[in-house]
Amino acid sequence: MAHVAAKKNGPAIWLPLLACFLWLVFTLALYRQAARVDEAHRLELEHTRLSTVARQLMDARNWNAVHGGVYVLKSAYGQPNPWLPEAERTVETADGRTLVLMNPAYMSRQLAERNSQPGIGISIISNVPLRPENKADAWESDALGQCTEGAREIFSAPETDGHGKLRLLNVLVAQDSCLRCHQGRKVGEVLGGISVSQNAEAYMHNADLQQRNMRLLYSLLGLTGVLAIGGLTLNLTRRRWLAEETSRMKSAFMARLSHDMCTPLTAILGMSELLQQKGAPEKERKN
Repeated sequence: MAHVAAKKNGPAIWLPLLACFLWLVFTLALYRQAARVDEAHRLELEHTRLSTVARQLMDARNWNAVHGGVYVLKSAYGQPNPWLPEAERTVETADGRTLVLMNPAYMSRQLAERNSQPGIGISIISNVPLRPENKADAWESDALGQCTEGAREIFSAPETDGHGKLRLLNVLVAQDSCLRCHQGRKVGEVLGGISVSQNAEAYMHNADLQQRNMRLLYSLLGLTGVLAIGGLTLNLTRRRWLAEETSRMKSAFMARLSHDMCTPLTAILGMSELLQQKGAPEKERKN
C-alpha cells in the first residue's frame, strides 16, 4: 500500500521540484547577465572619467601647438627647452625680463605633474622620447603599437587579482610646431601619448561590494520564487491528484455497487419471468 501511495504521489512531488529547479536556473541566468552588465557599466564610467582627464590635457596641448608655443617667465620651474633652436628658446623683454618658450610637450608634462585629482597618475610618454624619463613602459609601448594601426585611444581594465591598474592612453600626433624639436618626424605621425592610470584597489573594492549586494538580492529573489512557485505548484498538483483520486473512488464504488446489485436483480427478473408464464399452476405462482 505504501508503494502504491508513493507511486500515486510521485507527480505531486516531482512537478513542484521541477518548477523550483527551473526558477533557480532562470534566476541564476538573470544574475549572471546583470553582473556582466553591471561590470561593463562600471568600466564604461571609469573609461569616461580617465578619458576626460586625458582629453582636457590634450585640448591644452593642442591649443599650445596651434599658437606655436607660449612664453612664460624664466624660473626654476620654467627652464629653456634644450631641443629648440637656441635663438627660439628665450626672449628678452624691454623691461629686462627673460621669457622662455613653453612648447606643447613641456606644457603638457608640467600640467600632468600638477594634476590635482587623487589617485590618478598622468605622464607624457613615447617609445623614442627625447627625455629618457618619458620612456614608455611595457603596457604603454603595446598601446602605442595599437595606436599606430589606427586606434587613437586605448583603455585597459584591471586584472581580477586587484593588483593592476585602470589604464588609458590617448595618442599624441605630430603637428607643425612639434617638428622643431622632433626633427625628422612628419606631421600626423604618432609621437607618443598621454598615459593616465589609476590604482584599481578602490575600484575592485566597490566591485566586490556591488557583487555581494547583487548576490544577496538574487538569492532572496530565488528563495521567494521557490517558496511561491513551489508552494503554488504543489497545491495545484495535490488538488488535481485529490480530484483524480475522488473520481477513481467514485468509479470503484459504482463498480462494486453494480456488481452487488447484479445477483438480487437477476433473481427478481427470473421470478418475474416465471410469474408471467401462463402455463404454470396457480399454486406454484402463489408460492
